[in-house]
Amino acid sequence: MIDAPSPESTILAAVDLLHERGYEGARLRASFYATGHWRCAVHTPETGGETLGGDEALSYTSGRGADILGDGRTAWTPESLADELEARLAGAPHAHRRDPAYRAWFRAMRERTAGGGFIMWEDFHRPEEDWQRRGLVRLLPGTAELREAWRGLDESHWTMPLPPAP
Repeated sequence: MIDAPSPESTILAAVDLLHERGYEGARLRASFYATGHWRCAVHTPETGGETLGGDEALSYTSGRGADILGDGRTAWTPESLADELEARLAGAPHAHRRDPAYRAWFRAMRERTAGGGFIMWEDFHRPEEDWQRRGLVRLLPGTAELREAWRGLDESHWTMPLPPAP
């Protein structure tokens, strides 16, 4: 079970719902910013790459707290946020494309983290610490029990390969 619902867990669950609704082209990129804020974008990648040049439905920083969309609304559930993101992606040409590999990767990440999430990069000091260069994402456990279980374990327990290319 996930700890108390957070904006981050709501966003991740909403992306899961988008995939179930046929929006398999919706992807999530996430990172920690230098200020310590978790940031993410829900978008459709441009054809041929995982760049942020496609249609973007959400750009979030945890610095906004529960104001996920930056418009003052804070009473989000995964379902209501998925509804909003679906409306924003309705006209996006790649949102409805089939992407079973990414959907399976996203679902596996959510299961492995007990409803948690991931970051694709974070501030690093040496090239060998660069997760993206190494082809990994860092997993963020969704429960206190999993955080404790991963404490002191080698990175194979809290990393997984980057999501498949579009």
